[in-house]
Amino acid sequence: MCICMQTFSKRNNLKDEYSGYGKASLSLRNRLLQLYGLPYSGNEFHFGLGNTNWIHEIAFSKDLQMHFGRIIPIEAFRDESLTTYDEIFDFIELYYARAVEDLDGHKRLILIRNIVTAFNSSGSVYEFSNDGEVILRIDDDTAEKITEVDTILKPFNEAQEVYRDCARGLLTRSKVPKNVVGDMYVVFEEYLKKSSHQSTVDKAIQHLLTKLLLHPTQISITEKLKAYRGDVWGPAHAGNSPKPDESDALWYLESIVAQIKYIDRKIKQVEEKEN
Repeated sequence: MCICMQTFSKRNNLKDEYSGYGKASLSLRNRLLQLYGLPYSGNEFHFGLGNTNWIHEIAFSKDLQMHFGRIIPIEAFRDESLTTYDEIFDFIELYYARAVEDLDGHKRLILIRNIVTAFNSSGSVYEFSNDGEVILRIDDDTAEKITEVDTILKPFNEAQEVYRDCARGLLTRSKVPKNVVGDMYVVFEEYLKKSSHQSTVDKAIQHLLTKLLLHPTQISITEKLKAYRGDVWGPAHAGNSPKPDESDALWYLESIVAQIKYIDRKIKQVEEKEN
């Protein structure tokens, strides 16, 4: 969601903030906590008769307690030594969920715009969605490629279903990065077998190589993707690579997407020649 103007320093690259993967920078935390209190939330005992267009802070504190199973002072969300990045993200999602209950549409719209601005201004690799969730930020080009591969996988229902689960799970942060890597390779294997009408991946690769659809370099890339998956996921884990984070999972998804797009293009070229 993009809603706001860019200031002079942003337009001229004079202010370059960054909040990376698995992180919530101090500036991002400060901006999000700036939204707690006036003009959005307050103590419900001080609202006044008929003035109920506020996030109820006592009710919200109970929301936090129920979620975290303990009392966390609001100011603790500002300190990364006291709260993790996922806890501050849970905080803002719960805050907006309470806003949906307590605020009218106009005030809620202003709040979500300010939350979006907080992520954007902090240079975060995450963003706040219209559904009130902190999600992974991807550029338009990557989003277009992900959509293209979804179309390519349409004839292969099971592969497409797993692929969609991986893409959705990565972007919404609901799927562990390690599992994104593992399942994306399953998608790739299934695509290779189905698109070449072969029973195994090895036969599929040999078939594609024989048909001149795959260059030896592409085969090498495929083998390295398989090796990486085996190194970081499942019983085959060799322990040589660190546990993948969201940036690793995104790289792996983009790599598989590029491979599928390349093979699909080569298949179509051969089909055109044969026809």
